[in-house]
Amino acid sequence: MTEELSQRDAARLAKLDELRSAGIEPYPARLRQPRTHTATEAMAAFVASEADGENAQPVTVCVAGRMMSRRLMGKVGFAHIDDGSERLQIFVRRDTVGEEVFDTLFKRLLDLGDFIAVCGELMRTKTGEISVNAREMQ
Repeated sequence: MTEELSQRDAARLAKLDELRSAGIEPYPARLRQPRTHTATEAMAAFVASEADGENAQPVTVCVAGRMMSRRLMGKVGFAHIDDGSERLQIFVRRDTVGEEVFDTLFKRLLDLGDFIAVCGELMRTKTGEISVNAREMQ
């Protein structure tokens, strides 16, 4: 058990060094884009906007929370973040966030439980789940 924990710790520390080598501050004092909504507020704003029908305005949010799940599908990925109020899905597209952010940060260096901030427009996926279409991640 102790050996397993030390291997996990060593892997996490190696990822921490990689983040810093890539010029990414893993523990920033401030977010580049401050959080605008909690997950609950973001979902409520999107549902209210949808209720306007044809007059629905896009809802842009910046949310932050712990990454609870991640699914990769080629050049796109999905994750759930939890900010303590609700769990919200994020949709990350390599073409939108950039190759370095997608391949280095999202696919390889982030682990479940890490805190992330995501800014983008809310949308519904094909399955009907409200998601943030990420344009920026930190």
